[in-house]
Amino acid sequence: PEIECQTNPSILSGIKDLDEATGGFHKGDLILLCSRPGVGKSTLALNIAGNLMATDVPVLVFSLEINAERYLGRFMEMSLEGMGVHSNELKRLPKDRFAAVDSRIRELSTKPLYICDTPSIQADELYEVARNAANEKGIKMIIVDYLQLMTAPSQYRGNRERQVEYIMNSLKATANELDVPVLVLCQLSRYMRNGDLCPTCNDLRESSHLKSVPDVIIMLHKLQNEHDLEMAIVKDSHHNGGKIVTGL
Repeated sequence: PEIECQTNPSILSGIKDLDEATGGFHKGDLILLCSRPGVGKSTLALNIAGNLMATDVPVLVFSLEINAERYLGRFMEMSLEGMGVHSNELKRLPKDRFAAVDSRIRELSTKPLYICDTPSIQADELYEVARNAANEKGIKMIIVDYLQLMTAPSQYRGNRERQVEYIMNSLKATANELDVPVLVLCQLSRYMRNGDLCPTCNDLRESSHLKSVPDVIIMLHKLQNEHDLEMAIVKDSHHNGGKIVTGL
């Protein structure tokens, strides 16, 4: 995707149509990115992190499903594919081509991507990690992959509604206090109404706070050609929303 210069006071995702629809990710905003399993929200978030890095915007990723090494491996694989190269082809590349790939990998290693892979992290622990990263690394964007893998303190356990309320309020407070956008991935049920259609806010069933707390809610849906995603902006406190189709 085309990457725009980061001169906007908001943080641009690097996905042109999404940035035009939202005006970028606004500081202090909590953005919920939702889909059923396997649709591609993690890949989309990985693309966004890569686009931010390309413009030297420091980004902190909470990778709660895979460890940091595997996350970086996925990122490198995606970067190589952008050069038309697969990792299993590296040994067979001509010297000049290999040198270009090696230079690209070395360049990426200097970019401001920070990963926390603490499993089942609590929202208050996430805030402490994010606050330290903001102070020490100048973090401008936070990505959480994904909400259902976060935990709440023991007094909230056993009541999913209260757990989600606590987590969502804590994530919104993190965005406000650090003055950065926080993009949170959210897993929807694989089995839901209108399974062939793009999800809506009615599919956020765990808690009413999934609808009320975020500033922006984006629903992802894989189209029949399997190569394109439909992004429906179903809530946006800054714009009217709408639908976007983008490739992965």
